[in-house]
Amino acid sequence: MKNHKIYKYLIIFVVGFLAIAFQTLLFREFIGSFESNDIAISFFYGSWILWVSVSSLIVFKISRYFAKFAVYFDKIFILYLPLFILQYSIINYARAFAGILPFEVFPLWKMLLWALLVNAPLSVFTGIIFPMMCKWLEDEKLPVSRTYTVDTLGSFAGGLSVTLMFYNGFDSVFVFFVCVLLASIAFSFAKIANKRVFLLSVLFPLLIISALILRCDVYLANLVRVYKWSKILPRETYQGAFLTSQAEYLYGTRGNQFLVLREGFVCEAIPDTGYGGKVASINLCQNPSAEKVLVIGDGMNICKSILKLPQIKNVLWISYDESYIRKLDTVLPDEYRINDSRFISVKYDVFRTLSYNPDNFDIIIVNMPTADNSFFNRYFSLEFFQLAKKSLRSGGIISIKMDSGENVISDEHSLKGASLMQTVSRVFHDMILV
Repeated sequence: MKNHKIYKYLIIFVVGFLAIAFQTLLFREFIGSFESNDIAISFFYGSWILWVSVSSLIVFKISRYFAKFAVYFDKIFILYLPLFILQYSIINYARAFAGILPFEVFPLWKMLLWALLVNAPLSVFTGIIFPMMCKWLEDEKLPVSRTYTVDTLGSFAGGLSVTLMFYNGFDSVFVFFVCVLLASIAFSFAKIANKRVFLLSVLFPLLIISALILRCDVYLANLVRVYKWSKILPRETYQGAFLTSQAEYLYGTRGNQFLVLREGFVCEAIPDTGYGGKVASINLCQNPSAEKVLVIGDGMNICKSILKLPQIKNVLWISYDESYIRKLDTVLPDEYRINDSRFISVKYDVFRTLSYNPDNFDIIIVNMPTADNSFFNRYFSLEFFQLAKKSLRSGGIISIKMDSGENVISDEHSLKGASLMQTVSRVFHDMILV
């Protein structure tokens, strides 16, 4: 009886682990395929919880039909694996199914509909198996509270483990293989505890271990990355990928440009077709005697353009992803590098750099993506501008990029622009719109 309780606790723990680990993996794919703004994130979590609630309620209402399946729970939980693969695939193809091109903004009503659709497989299954799991444990006379506690501990371990693996640079496919290995071990223990040791139950974990040793995960991850790259650029231009704790970056060379993609968009194109020179000239027109410049965000081309002037003493470049510059430096071809002693790539947080450099810069250029989520919004906040002002020398300037149209300003752009103007005006009193 004691052994039965141990293996049942193990399976409950693994179910909780898989539920959160897989949702964490899918969330990273979701923001890359849909959008990374706060509305998209709320759609993801809202649809996830909605499906879990609805499916749990349905199971509760017709529990007598599900009760007969409860005895097979230690086998049914393995369905998490094919359902994850199904949902992972749907998320990556969602834009194509919805008819939204990679460079288009996902319309809100379509995003909501597709968030509901793509989140259904795993969320519905999670809502179904928890009541089934409680029924499965009735013979052991285990209280529901203990079941919930063990499941929650598994969820905590799953979320923490995946986060740590992402932080240390492991990709989604490798993390999936680790989750499959854990599930296969739990499945094998269930067979051993029931004194039914089938060859398949022993081979299952051995096959996963062999696949990891042979690095099958690298091959599969490369197939996924090539597909993501080919949605925007020719397949043959793809060269590789690197990961940071924030995101996965794909890179390649097309023509005379080195390109880097993040979350389905080009975040770096080296050299560019004139944007860097345009930004540099706009800023230097306002402060022609500038000697020290700080570039925040996507800025290697801007730095190159500024360094063409002999008067410049230092140009510092900081990315919003602390590990990005260091990882980019390992893959960037020599012909695209900045070989100038005045150029400094800073591998620390922006706020830390500003705090340590009071009264130091003549120009601060904020070349960030639009402030449509909580992460990027911190670079458009009152506290950021106050800290930036302290880092400017007398007569120094700060410039902030904001999205707009060529000849028509939409309501969304006008509201974002008004919000930014109001925030900046509380710190800086002289403003110029270019």
